[in-house]
Amino acid sequence: KEKTTQENLEALIASRTIEMISSNKKLEMVNETRKQFLADISHELRTPLTIIQGEADFVLRNDTSTSDEYIAALRRIKEQTTHTTRFVQDLLFVARAEDGKAPMHRRLTDIVPLIADVCEDFSVIAQQKNINVVHSHPDHQLMASVDVSHIKQVITILLDNAVRYSYNNSEIHVSVSTNSNNLIISVSDSGIGLSYNESSQVFSRFYRGSVGSGKASGTGLGLPVAKAIVDAHGGSLDLEGKSGDGTTATIMLPMDSDMRAIH
Repeated sequence: KEKTTQENLEALIASRTIEMISSNKKLEMVNETRKQFLADISHELRTPLTIIQGEADFVLRNDTSTSDEYIAALRRIKEQTTHTTRFVQDLLFVARAEDGKAPMHRRLTDIVPLIADVCEDFSVIAQQKNINVVHSHPDHQLMASVDVSHIKQVITILLDNAVRYSYNNSEIHVSVSTNSNNLIISVSDSGIGLSYNESSQVFSRFYRGSVGSGKASGTGLGLPVAKAIVDAHGGSLDLEGKSGDGTTATIMLPMDSDMRAIH
């Protein structure tokens, strides 16, 4: 009996030891993630803040500056302030979304013209690389309860990525369809694509793929923000692709139960 008690005690100690080791490893990972997150924020904020300070110093110290030089400096300060404000807003939105507290102002909306407007805006940008944006959709209304400005932001992020990572003289296809319960929006390109490892990390904050890192000029928050917005709508956002063979982003949003298709 004493031997059995000793064995049970040793087994319990071994089990608790394994649990402690596992917990310590998780804490170390959380700490490393936190430190990397702070380092990424510092990196993203350093450039605009340096520019703002430099421009302010210039106009304050240079008594011989012309009015045009003052205006140019103030314009650059405003541009960097706008960029930094957007960055902070995106960070706050993702953080609130993770806590289930993302601010949403939803209303019943026909998705078709909403997406058509964003596609039209991006057609001008895409033409700079001779890329054609093709938009297909049903000939009737597709109603969903959405925050219009945020859904436009999602489509803008996906189209911006598609244009940035697409080859010249190619096409981007944007389609809107439905299944029994959901509205489905897809954005497909034939650009540089994604590797398997990249597909699993693209929604991580500040992540940039190894192939696309040379083309990326944003903050690395676009896709995490897009996913946070779609998640806050009770939907899903997936990204699939093959290296060198394009990428497809698929959004699924719940449709209004009484107005899924109004002809």
